[in-house]
Amino acid sequence: MCAQIQDPAPEGRNTFAGSETPNKHCRYCAELIQADARVCPKCHRHQSRFWHHFGSLTTLISITMVMIALAQLWLASGERAGANRALTQAEKALKDAQETQKEVSKLRSLVKGEVLAFAGVTYLFAETRNEFGTARSQAALKEAEHLLNDLLESVLEDTGERERWVRQLRSKLPPKQ
Repeated sequence: MCAQIQDPAPEGRNTFAGSETPNKHCRYCAELIQADARVCPKCHRHQSRFWHHFGSLTTLISITMVMIALAQLWLASGERAGANRALTQAEKALKDAQETQKEVSKLRSLVKGEVLAFAGVTYLFAETRNEFGTARSQAALKEAEHLLNDLLESVLEDTGERERWVRQLRSKLPPKQ
């Protein structure tokens, strides 16, 4: 037998081949499709709400890639902040080391001058030890006094403190005769 053609079926019912299945309209093109259809045969679009927003695999992959990129950006910004803190600490340490190096250089220069002055005085007295009263011993004594005064000025910068030190040192000598 042939299928009977009837009057148009009320909307929502399919009368093809003598069967009655519910129909619905496509969300996008409004074509009448079977209610259980996942894809519209006319416009080829998915009917579920999920696929409405995420209609293709490429869209899902793109969204996933964007999320991964944002996560990497967030992690990188944290690492960058840590690197900036480390750089700031390293710059401060370098500045402190340079200042310390300058101070050490000044102290080395001061100590070198003091050692040379002391060595000069010792050498002059040793060189002229048996020449009391000679012009040579007088010149050595004068040069030794000059070296000692320079040494005292570098060690004791305050004049009053230097004078007190000299008086204290003289008090340890026996009186002149």
